[in-house]
Amino acid sequence: MPKDHPVAVTGKTLLEFYQNGLFPMADGPDEHGFYLMNPEERTVFDPANFHIPKSLQKFIRKTDWRVTINTRFKAVVDLCRAPRVGRMTTWINHDIRDLFVELHAMGHAHSIEVWNANNRLIGGLYGLALGRVFCAESMVSLESNASSVALAALMRHLKQCGFTVCDVQYSNPHLEKFKPKTIARDQYLNILTESIKTPALFTQNF
Repeated sequence: MPKDHPVAVTGKTLLEFYQNGLFPMADGPDEHGFYLMNPEERTVFDPANFHIPKSLQKFIRKTDWRVTINTRFKAVVDLCRAPRVGRMTTWINHDIRDLFVELHAMGHAHSIEVWNANNRLIGGLYGLALGRVFCAESMVSLESNASSVALAALMRHLKQCGFTVCDVQYSNPHLEKFKPKTIARDQYLNILTESIKTPALFTQNF
């Protein structure tokens, strides 16, 4: 349950928070409860004009990796919240993890999985489909470029499905190479409100 909200949260409640521009973050993976974030600015991508660096384009053309949708949702979330070199802690605690598993069962949360030639899960991402906005929550790479391949696959899929915005909340050095843009909170809320009126369908296949 949110540390700054008096009501116990279910997947349905969390979905309502997202519909109002809020999203959860915890202090650490073993902390109970979470905070509802409402930043003044949001970092977003336009799936129809997503920039893929030339080096990544070349890598995608040559790689024998396989990309799937919604085949290992729980595993992707667990990989995202696991400690690893360069990032020993995460904002995804058990509460957030379980709520997203519930949202996945409800058909709202989705994952992209990346598999290597040995059929090993090496990366991916997960997020929430909301109208024509996709809220990308977290990415993970166990091999170099795995999360970038997942992100490029997600953007291609969102474009095909008619999504107009991918919200990544905050920028970071990894995301900057894809040239995101920053918009004000009010602009984001307006986009979100309009997108919910005519939702897109996140299909299960590329």
